[in-house]
Amino acid sequence: MKYDLSQVYSRVFGLGMLAKLRRKVRGVIQRYGSNAVKRRLWNAEFSSGRWSGLENMEGDCLYPTLEKYSRGKAILDLGCGPGATAAEIRGYGSYTGVDISEVAIAKAQARNPLCDFAVSNIE
Repeated sequence: MKYDLSQVYSRVFGLGMLAKLRRKVRGVIQRYGSNAVKRRLWNAEFSSGRWSGLENMEGDCLYPTLEKYSRGKAILDLGCGPGATAAEIRGYGSYTGVDISEVAIAKAQARNPLCDFAVSNIE
């Protein structure tokens, strides 16, 4: 008989405890995991849609300030995710986005083909 571990945990600990356990494990992975493990975590989260809210950041309060101070200059966006900043702001000289997730970078490149993107850990 095959068991789904999340179902076992939810029956034993309840859904609240399962969510807390997942957050704790995620925190440990982000803090102490190797680059490969962190990359797998972020790729899985971007693939599952966990961070889909980052794909449309239209009207973000940071954009007017970025546009004011980056006009004609280069932008280096560390942790760029799916490239929303590159898609929303205008007037910069060049844009380079860096993220640990290959899934996020693929989304960013698809929506911003004239910008540069790199997969890397930013620590």
